[in-house]
Amino acid sequence: MSFHELAVAEAVSMPTPTVHRDFALRADVALHSGDGVLFHVWKRDLTRTSIWFQEQFNTAPLPEGQMATFTLPETSATLELVLKMALGLAAPSQPMLVVDNLQLALAAAAEYKMPGVTQNLLQYVLACKYGLEELRVESLERCIGVELDFQSLASLDVAHLARLLAEKQSRAQDLQCVLSSLLPNNPTCPFYELNHGKCCTAHCEAAVPEHQVVMWHRLIRAALCRSAVAPTVEAVLSEPLVTSVERTLLEVPCADGHFPFHDIRRRLLSGMEALAQSKSTA
Repeated sequence: MSFHELAVAEAVSMPTPTVHRDFALRADVALHSGDGVLFHVWKRDLTRTSIWFQEQFNTAPLPEGQMATFTLPETSATLELVLKMALGLAAPSQPMLVVDNLQLALAAAAEYKMPGVTQNLLQYVLACKYGLEELRVESLERCIGVELDFQSLASLDVAHLARLLAEKQSRAQDLQCVLSSLLPNNPTCPFYELNHGKCCTAHCEAAVPEHQVVMWHRLIRAALCRSAVAPTVEAVLSEPLVTSVERTLLEVPCADGHFPFHDIRRRLLSGMEALAQSKSTA
């Protein structure tokens, strides 16, 4: 990247910058912030937490016994926050713990390829740990559609973990309710068993081929299984089995040429929205 420079400290000719008090101990790498503050960090910690730094050290190995300096564009406030999150250090002072600062730190973590900071589950853990309610709500929403990694959640307190699990369970129940409405015993299904398996598109009532009915059952079963783990429409419809069956169903019409399965995604999204609205007005 053009705005980064790596150089041996002895070759850098500039006034001695201020050293951050929390990163003042001896180390073999110095990170020079955009506002002139040095952070002393061990190479082993940087390579453990950042793919970007791994790549830099592989390209230009650190000379034995010498300190290397990375000149970075981020401010000292941003670097302090991202380093403390990446290394698991104590939280910075409370005035720094605002969403704007954390968003800058997360952007820097993405720039330096720090998965331990940028992953949704760990963002939720960090937001809970540092009391950042706005980010906690945002990251909680993103966590709903991913499988839980309990290793990442090991440091999460019981109350916040319970909240995450309860929210996932609630979303799973909602999505399963919508999926169940598309089973053959429900009139909202693209075909309806009490209608003798006929197409329900605009009261078409043309016969739906039996193999389509079987495939529809496979799709709903696969979607129900996936919804228990990742209860979002996007996660369910990205399940490989669901995707392959959906693709096939979209291409096959009923006997009268309608495509009763054409709006699977819309049915699920509208069903989830309707449930959310009913809960908000309850």
